[in-house]
Amino acid sequence: MRILCLSVFSVVFFAVFPASAGDTASAATVFFVHDFTQKQSAFYVTAVAERIRKSGRGFKEVSAQGAASLDASPYQVVVLYGMVMAFNFKSEVRHWLKSVESLKNKRVFVLVTANRWFKGHLLRDLVALSGERGATVVDAVSMATNKMSDAEKLAKIDSCLAKLGR
Repeated sequence: MRILCLSVFSVVFFAVFPASAGDTASAATVFFVHDFTQKQSAFYVTAVAERIRKSGRGFKEVSAQGAASLDASPYQVVVLYGMVMAFNFKSEVRHWLKSVESLKNKRVFVLVTANRWFKGHLLRDLVALSGERGATVVDAVSMATNKMSDAEKLAKIDSCLAKLGR
């Protein structure tokens, strides 16, 4: 009777709380590192995570601050999202990249958003730092978002991640 109850409990538990694609590094092949999530970045963080999930790849999503203690070596692909805030292009993602010893043999996708200025500066920094650590930058997209519709923003994200594949 106990075994039956435990089995029923397990089935119900895993039906209600299934393992997420982003839960374990062992199943994940994509490491999604982004600046801390706030009102201005939540749309992009959610959209990128949804696109990775739809690609069928397992992934681990962390803010750059949380990534400092994580090892990127188990992952095949690294997706970086940085955001320019208040005329400052020194994002947490940039600081994380500086702390990473190696991204050798990793495919990297870079996405940078800003209302207007400095998006090109941050994009160049993230691409250069990725390359210095041995990564192959597959695609890099920056966009001024202040006059873009959500559909236009999603199209840019889709174009950046189009080569993610399986």
